[in-house]
Amino acid sequence: MLGYNNQEDFLAMESTELVLAPEERERIWGYHQARLRGEPAPVSYDFWALKKSGEKLFVNNRSFTVDWDGEPAVCTTLFDLTDQQEIERSLAEQQHLMNSLLRTTHEGTLVYRCSMALTTDVNPAMCEILGRPRGEIIGKTVYRFC
Repeated sequence: MLGYNNQEDFLAMESTELVLAPEERERIWGYHQARLRGEPAPVSYDFWALKKSGEKLFVNNRSFTVDWDGEPAVCTTLFDLTDQQEIERSLAEQQHLMNSLLRTTHEGTLVYRCSMALTTDVNPAMCEILGRPRGEIIGKTVYRFC
């Protein structure tokens, strides 16, 4: 995931801070130091990491403290969220586009959840057709308006 060829390649780094994006280093190092002092720190959090090539990737970190030969140490597992973040960004763009179309179209449009037939959104044109304000339509079954 981070682009290191093997364990030795990874362990040869002068500091594991090199896998943290510069803007994340202070925050993540603070969590690490707090754990080693026995203080509270988040167990799971997301941050920008750096691959060996310098390319950024978005990861979720799960960390906890362990005893290593009588000394506290931090065990960390990283999960690559880069693709998930791109999917979420794309979904947000699509939702924004759908909302823009819904609000500007002159055709009456009602959006509902199929499994329960509950209205989840409605545009101004449909409110006018039904003669009701948006608040009286959202969350109601579509059968109330047929």
